[in-house]
Amino acid sequence: MARAVTKCSQAEFAPKVGLSLSALKRIELGHNVPSGETLLGYARLGFSPSWILTGDGAMLLGGSHSGVSENGTTRGDARPTAAPAFEGSVALDDDLFRAVRKLVAQVHADERVRLPQEALFEEVVRWYKEVWARGEDSAERLTQMGWLETRLRKELQAARTEPGTGKRSV
Repeated sequence: MARAVTKCSQAEFAPKVGLSLSALKRIELGHNVPSGETLLGYARLGFSPSWILTGDGAMLLGGSHSGVSENGTTRGDARPTAAPAFEGSVALDDDLFRAVRKLVAQVHADERVRLPQEALFEEVVRWYKEVWARGEDSAERLTQMGWLETRLRKELQAARTEPGTGKRSV
Protein backbone atom coordinates (compact mmCIF):
# COMPACT_ATOMS: atom_id res chain seq x y z
CA MET A 1 0.00 0.00 0.00
CA ALA A 2 1.38 3.39 -1.00
CA ARG A 3 0.48 5.09 2.26
CA ALA A 4 2.52 2.58 4.26
CA VAL A 5 5.66 3.63 2.37
CA THR A 6 5.15 7.22 3.49
CA LYS A 7 4.61 6.21 7.14
CA CYS A 8 1.66 8.62 7.24
CA SER A 9 -1.66 7.99 8.93
CA GLN A 10 -4.74 7.92 6.72
CA ALA A 11 -5.67 11.38 8.02
CA GLU A 12 -2.23 12.75 7.06
CA PHE A 13 -2.06 11.02 3.68
CA ALA A 14 -5.56 11.69 2.32
CA PRO A 15 -5.06 15.43 1.66
CA LYS A 16 -1.66 14.77 0.05
CA VAL A 17 -3.43 12.87 -2.74
CA GLY A 18 -6.46 15.16 -2.76
CA LEU A 19 -8.92 12.85 -1.00
CA SER A 20 -11.20 12.99 1.98
CA LEU A 21 -10.40 10.55 4.75
CA SER A 22 -13.48 8.46 3.98
CA ALA A 23 -12.61 8.27 0.27
CA LEU A 24 -9.07 7.09 1.06
CA LYS A 25 -10.47 4.43 3.41
CA ARG A 26 -12.83 3.15 0.67
CA ILE A 27 -9.95 2.94 -1.82
CA GLU A 28 -7.65 1.16 0.64
CA LEU A 29 -10.41 -1.34 1.48
CA GLY A 30 -10.91 -2.03 -2.23
CA HIS A 31 -14.47 -0.69 -2.28
CA ASN A 32 -13.59 2.10 -4.78
CA VAL A 33 -11.14 2.44 -7.66
CA PRO A 34 -9.11 5.67 -7.65
CA SER A 35 -10.27 8.29 -10.16
CA GLY A 36 -7.94 9.91 -12.68
CA GLU A 37 -7.66 12.96 -10.40
CA THR A 38 -6.67 10.73 -7.48
CA LEU A 39 -4.10 8.90 -9.60
CA LEU A 40 -2.61 12.27 -10.52
CA GLY A 41 -2.34 12.99 -6.79
CA TYR A 42 -0.47 9.73 -6.24
CA ALA A 43 1.78 10.52 -9.22
CA ARG A 44 2.61 13.94 -7.75
CA LEU A 45 3.91 12.07 -4.70
CA GLY A 46 6.00 9.84 -6.95
CA PHE A 47 3.82 6.72 -7.06
CA SER A 48 3.13 4.92 -10.34
CA PRO A 49 -0.57 5.18 -11.32
CA SER A 50 -0.27 1.75 -12.90
CA TRP A 51 1.05 0.27 -9.66
CA ILE A 52 -1.71 1.96 -7.66
CA LEU A 53 -4.36 0.36 -9.89
CA THR A 54 -2.84 -3.07 -10.48
CA GLY A 55 0.02 -3.65 -8.05
CA ASP A 56 2.19 -4.60 -11.04
CA GLY A 57 5.51 -3.01 -11.98
CA ALA A 58 7.48 -0.45 -10.03
CA MET A 59 5.72 1.25 -7.12
CA LEU A 60 7.62 4.50 -7.47
CA LEU A 61 8.09 6.59 -10.56
CA GLY A 62 11.73 7.05 -11.53
CA GLY A 63 13.71 10.27 -11.17
CA SER A 64 14.40 12.76 -8.43
CA HIS A 65 10.96 14.36 -8.68
CA SER A 66 9.34 11.86 -6.36
CA GLY A 67 7.51 13.28 -3.38
CA VAL A 68 8.75 10.29 -1.36
CA SER A 69 12.20 10.57 0.20
CA GLU A 70 14.67 7.70 0.42
CA ASN A 71 13.55 6.93 3.99
CA GLY A 72 9.92 6.63 2.79
CA THR A 73 8.50 9.87 4.14
CA THR A 74 6.75 12.43 1.98
CA ARG A 75 8.38 15.79 1.46
CA GLY A 76 5.66 18.24 2.38
CA ASP A 77 3.59 19.33 -0.58
CA ALA A 78 6.27 18.16 -2.98
CA ARG A 79 5.46 18.46 -6.65
CA PRO A 80 7.50 16.88 -9.40
CA THR A 81 10.11 19.09 -11.02
CA ALA A 82 9.50 17.17 -14.24
CA ALA A 83 6.47 15.26 -15.43
CA PRO A 84 6.59 11.72 -14.03
CA ALA A 85 6.68 8.80 -16.48
CA PHE A 86 3.87 6.34 -17.17
CA GLU A 87 5.54 2.98 -16.75
CA GLY A 88 8.49 3.84 -18.98
CA SER A 89 6.55 5.10 -22.00
CA VAL A 90 5.34 8.70 -21.91
CA ALA A 91 5.41 11.56 -19.40
CA LEU A 92 2.35 12.58 -17.44
CA ASP A 93 1.08 16.04 -18.36
CA ASP A 94 -1.66 16.90 -15.83
CA ASP A 95 -3.57 19.27 -18.14
CA LEU A 96 -3.49 16.87 -21.07
CA PHE A 97 -4.49 13.91 -18.91
CA ARG A 98 -7.46 15.84 -17.53
CA ALA A 99 -8.53 16.94 -21.02
CA VAL A 100 -8.32 13.40 -22.37
CA ARG A 101 -10.16 11.99 -19.33
CA LYS A 102 -12.95 14.53 -19.69
CA LEU A 103 -13.33 13.95 -23.43
CA VAL A 104 -13.25 10.14 -23.20
CA ALA A 105 -15.89 10.16 -20.46
CA GLN A 106 -18.06 12.63 -22.41
CA VAL A 107 -17.89 10.71 -25.69
CA HIS A 108 -18.73 7.44 -23.93
CA ALA A 109 -21.72 9.15 -22.30
CA ASP A 110 -22.81 10.73 -25.60
CA GLU A 111 -22.56 7.37 -27.38
CA ARG A 112 -24.40 5.71 -24.49
CA VAL A 113 -21.55 3.30 -23.79
CA ARG A 114 -20.95 2.45 -20.16
CA LEU A 115 -17.67 0.93 -18.99
CA PRO A 116 -16.60 -0.12 -15.51
CA GLN A 117 -14.41 2.54 -13.90
CA GLU A 118 -11.19 0.56 -14.33
CA ALA A 119 -11.90 -0.11 -18.02
CA LEU A 120 -12.68 3.57 -18.53
CA PHE A 121 -9.37 4.49 -16.93
CA GLU A 122 -7.57 2.06 -19.27
CA GLU A 123 -9.27 3.79 -22.21
CA VAL A 124 -8.12 7.18 -20.92
CA VAL A 125 -4.53 5.94 -20.62
CA ARG A 126 -4.64 4.39 -24.11
CA TRP A 127 -5.96 7.59 -25.70
CA TYR A 128 -3.58 9.75 -23.64
CA LYS A 129 -0.65 7.82 -25.11
CA GLU A 130 -2.09 8.25 -28.63
CA VAL A 131 -2.46 12.01 -28.19
CA TRP A 132 0.99 12.25 -26.57
CA ALA A 133 2.58 10.65 -29.63
CA ARG A 134 0.88 13.15 -31.97
CA GLY A 135 2.55 16.28 -30.63
CA GLU A 136 5.89 17.73 -29.61
CA ASP A 137 4.72 19.84 -26.66
CA SER A 138 1.74 20.31 -24.38
CA ALA A 139 0.09 23.05 -26.46
CA GLU A 140 0.37 21.03 -29.67
CA ARG A 141 -0.99 17.92 -27.95
CA LEU A 142 -4.00 19.81 -26.59
CA THR A 143 -4.92 20.77 -30.17
CA GLN A 144 -5.48 17.05 -30.87
CA MET A 145 -8.72 16.88 -28.89
CA GLY A 146 -10.84 17.26 -32.06
CA TRP A 147 -8.95 14.38 -33.69
CA LEU A 148 -9.40 12.30 -30.53
CA GLU A 149 -13.14 12.96 -30.38
CA THR A 150 -13.62 11.92 -34.02
CA ARG A 151 -11.50 8.76 -33.65
CA LEU A 152 -13.17 7.74 -30.41
CA ARG A 153 -16.71 8.24 -31.76
CA LYS A 154 -15.87 6.18 -34.87
CA GLU A 155 -14.39 3.42 -32.73
CA LEU A 156 -17.39 3.28 -30.39
CA GLN A 157 -19.88 3.32 -33.27
CA ALA A 158 -17.98 0.52 -35.04
CA ALA A 159 -17.78 -1.49 -31.79
CA ARG A 160 -21.54 -1.26 -31.41
CA THR A 161 -21.96 -3.25 -34.64
CA GLU A 162 -19.32 -5.87 -33.77
CA PRO A 163 -20.41 -8.62 -31.38
CA GLY A 164 -18.07 -9.43 -28.50
CA THR A 165 -16.36 -6.07 -28.27
CA GLY A 166 -17.40 -5.58 -24.66
CA LYS A 167 -18.76 -2.13 -25.46
CA ARG A 168 -22.44 -2.03 -24.68
CA SER A 169 -25.03 0.67 -24.88
CA VAL A 170 -26.71 1.90 -21.73
